[in-house]
Amino acid sequence: QQQQQQQQQHDAAIHTIPTPRATIAYAVSLTSCGVTSDRHDNIRNGGHSSDPSFHEGAAVLKHSIHLSSIRNYHESKSLFDYEMIAFVHPQAQSCSSIFASLGYTVQLRETPFNVTSIRKKFLRDHIVKSGCCGEKEYLKLYAYALDEERYPIV
Repeated sequence: QQQQQQQQQHDAAIHTIPTPRATIAYAVSLTSCGVTSDRHDNIRNGGHSSDPSFHEGAAVLKHSIHLSSIRNYHESKSLFDYEMIAFVHPQAQSCSSIFASLGYTVQLRETPFNVTSIRKKFLRDHIVKSGCCGEKEYLKLYAYALDEERYPIV
C-alpha cells in the first residue's frame, strides 16, 4: 500500500503545473486583406499581411509559442503563459476571423494617429510609403497600451 501511495504522489507531481510567473502578450497586426492571388502584387498593394496565406503564419506562430509555454510545461519547463493578440485595421476586418478561430484576441484598431495632423511635411509625405504597410504599420504601438499584467512582444 505504501508503494501505491508513492506511485499516486509521483503521478500527481507529474500532472502538477506551477502558477505562471507572467503572461506574455504576443501581438501581430493585420493591415489589409489583399486583393489578388499574386503575393508580390499584394505586398505592393497593402503589405505582407495582404498575402492570402498569412493565416498559415499565424497558426505556426501560435503553435510554436504554445510549445514553448507553461501550457506545455512537461516538455518546455517554461513558467510563462501567453496570450495571442491581433491588432486589426478596419480595412482588414473582413479577413480577420481566422485569428479568432486560432485563439487570438482580435482588437479592431484605427491607425493610432491622423497622417494629416503630422506637421513636418517630409514625415507626413513619407510615412504613408514606409515599411510594408505605410502608416498602418504603427498599429503595433497599441501593444504598449496593454495592461500591466501582460508583457508585450510585437
